[in-house]
Amino acid sequence: MDDTALLLEYLDKAHVRLLVSVDLAGSTALKKLAEVDEEMPWIITFEAFYREYPIQLGEAYSSMLPGYIDQEPFKTHQRLTVFKILGDEILFQVELNRHEQVLYHIWAIRESVKNFNVRLEQHYRFLRCKPTAWLAGFPVVNSEVYVTESGRSLPLDYIGPSMDTGFRLTKLATPRKFILSFDLALMLTDALTISGSANSTLRLFYDGSQPLAGVLGGVPYPIIWVDELDDASLEERLSGQVRECCNPRELGEYCRAFRESNGLWRWFVKGDAHPDYRGPDHVAYEGPNEEWLNRYRTIKAKREQYSNNF
Repeated sequence: MDDTALLLEYLDKAHVRLLVSVDLAGSTALKKLAEVDEEMPWIITFEAFYREYPIQLGEAYSSMLPGYIDQEPFKTHQRLTVFKILGDEILFQVELNRHEQVLYHIWAIRESVKNFNVRLEQHYRFLRCKPTAWLAGFPVVNSEVYVTESGRSLPLDYIGPSMDTGFRLTKLATPRKFILSFDLALMLTDALTISGSANSTLRLFYDGSQPLAGVLGGVPYPIIWVDELDDASLEERLSGQVRECCNPRELGEYCRAFRESNGLWRWFVKGDAHPDYRGPDHVAYEGPNEEWLNRYRTIKAKREQYSNNF
């Protein structure tokens, strides 16, 4: 296959997905409680979470978003959809067509988690949802996996370093701290800057950096989160622990510098006009650099070699 055909094949497959994990904090305590209290078996609560939370998310898209987000370039007909359930965790995914769309989806997750936690509070003092979100680019860096068994295609999965990073970050999420990967935070701050909503109630915080096991060879990773609360808590105000949220533009500059200093990939979004995300549908598209194409060429060749020799 010549380079032109290979490039066209690569661009046809290339895309960026937003991945979101929403899981139940306090679920272990709930199971322990169920050992002595069968009035509300824990499995009933889990089943309700699997069933009801996606409904709550759908309602957030249609009725809980600020006016400026509920229009282009932020609004999209695409929705986060469930692609996997892991124990007490629901995983959602959506493909991005514009980088500004992350603001639309993040707002929907934030509002749906906040409202679902209010419902949980009516039944359980300790049980809450906690969200995490990250980006993953395909088919280079990460890969979509289809498994065929007895002629049946089993549900797809995603594997790669972005997925590993995302699952590491879920350990840091709390019912208040909606954790974001640094590249998602960068994309979100760019969207906020374009929206002109510096006074947005979407409050972003930076908790410093720390190593994540198996991520970036131990290089400290930025811990960035969206506040699930609309304002500081009463306890924080009374104790003088109120923090200023980050300026989106400054946080974006930090994330961009982190990407460059560590030689990390710049995701491109097909159809996006922004210089940092410009995709091949745009007239000024610069295209993936030679390293992207070479990696795709290598992956394709190795996959074919394995398939022929297995």
